Amino acid sequence: MGSTLQQHIFRTLFLVVVLIVVLPCPADGGSDELLEERKEALATLVHGYVFGEKKVSYDDVLEKVKLIIGNDNHENELLSVVEEAVQEAMEDTTMYADQLILDMLTTVTDPDCMKREFDVSDIIDGFNATEASHVLHKCKLLVLRNVFDQEFLNEYKANFTAFIQGLRNGNIDLSGTTTNNEHYFQHKLDDGRWEVLLPKNLAHSMVVNNNHILRVLMQDIILGPDLNLHSFGTALADSGAGPQDWHTDSDFLFGDALYQTTGISQHHLPAYAITMMVPLLDMTPEHGPTQFSMGSSNLAGLTEKRDNIPLRNEWLRPFINDQPDLDVEGDLRDYKYMRTPLIGFGDVLLFDYQITHRGGKNKSPDLRAMLYLTYSRFWYKDKGFEDDEVDSYGEEQSDNEKKLYKKLTETARFAIPDNFEIDLETDWSEYSDGDENLEAMGSFHKQAGSPGDSDEEL
Repeated sequence: MGSTLQQHIFRTLFLVVVLIVVLPCPADGGSDELLEERKEALATLVHGYVFGEKKVSYDDVLEKVKLIIGNDNHENELLSVVEEAVQEAMEDTTMYADQLILDMLTTVTDPDCMKREFDVSDIIDGFNATEASHVLHKCKLLVLRNVFDQEFLNEYKANFTAFIQGLRNGNIDLSGTTTNNEHYFQHKLDDGRWEVLLPKNLAHSMVVNNNHILRVLMQDIILGPDLNLHSFGTALADSGAGPQDWHTDSDFLFGDALYQTTGISQHHLPAYAITMMVPLLDMTPEHGPTQFSMGSSNLAGLTEKRDNIPLRNEWLRPFINDQPDLDVEGDLRDYKYMRTPLIGFGDVLLFDYQITHRGGKNKSPDLRAMLYLTYSRFWYKDKGFEDDEVDSYGEEQSDNEKKLYKKLTETARFAIPDNFEIDLETDWSEYSDGDENLEAMGSFHKQAGSPGDSDEEL
């Protein structure tokens, strides 16, 4: 029995039991031993209602309800109500969204989520990385002050500036690939907005390995000790660049319909990717700082049109519209629960891939440069630099078949022998021994000690 269904059943039982216990106790049921049994039974039901995870059968529930009722004059009538309520709940498989909205309202009224910041240079109270990780976990956003030494960051910025200027003036080619075999490393996001991956020699260890950051991210509640650096780049906004649409940084990990199909909200999944943003200037409101719609991740996984989202309590529905609808293109509205941290040179933002956000309009005369590092669990790969190039090693196929082939093979392991050219038009006869068939070879390696002669697993 799923936790949502259990909560439905126990909620009904709990309300019935509350009515029962306020009635006068049966005259013959007042012994201390019976009273304690009634208390224990009531506690079991309350725990089941609160936690929704107790593996309790219907017969067990009914037995405890009877124990609480005792010889009450209303026993048969009340048991009939209980049986009917349980049966109705068991037949109702609807995934109601009430709890998700209530969770969102909890997030947006939590000062940790709406206001809290941590100063890692605080020598009086110290920086509590465990506490910071819990804020990031529940809010999906964390503001850290004074993470980087400004003298170091100024030196780093000079090298970063040289690279960006080299791309603009043509001293560095704008075409190229990535270490993940993508066919470009920079692209236009919107008018006046660019995403550029950076070369490894700009990935300074004092940026990548920052102790304060890793102490937060390596907590088990965030990414754990086996995290990887997934992507390293910069988000550039030209002077005059308009605001972005509301968005998340990637598709949801298990699909948009996770809640509808499983009863699990995206918000309650462990983090799989966290972005660290480092401004390379002191941000002001004119620079269009990044805006976050707090509580948006609580509703992630609701795919129905908003008027069709199933609710038990219709008074909750208006709160859904306090969050951006990602299906609406060109939505530039401000929303009720926005948080717009103004972070300075040396400060850091950490945010979960699941939170809805956007860059604001750059009203300043400056190029706004934000260094970003995405840390992730070792198995995760996003599709931010996917291209439309489709190879298909086979007979003539439709476009859909080629796209499916690309999707299935883009992260697969393949061999790349040193003296072998991978080409759609490979002439395999160049490599063969003529007419000798496979079975006639008798053995594979001609000589011992060939590369790969090892019991070590791939």
